[in-house]
Amino acid sequence: MARSTTKESIEHKEKVRKAIELRVQGFSLEEVAAELGWNSPQAAHKAIKSALTKAVVDDAAAYKMLQV
Repeated sequence: MARSTTKESIEHKEKVRKAIELRVQGFSLEEVAAELGWNSPQAAHKAIKSALTKAVVDDAAAYKMLQV
């Protein structure tokens, strides 16, 4: 599976990683959005949810590969 390594892609992934870190520390979605420059708490939520879903899918695929 190809992964984008453009500057913009890397910056976006770092921004989402920081958002997850802030949420773990107890920041609200409003605070995360303000801190990282998203237009709304919903935008922060969408980015975090998408990243976490992808991580679960990637982990499941890796696990399945180990079972073969």
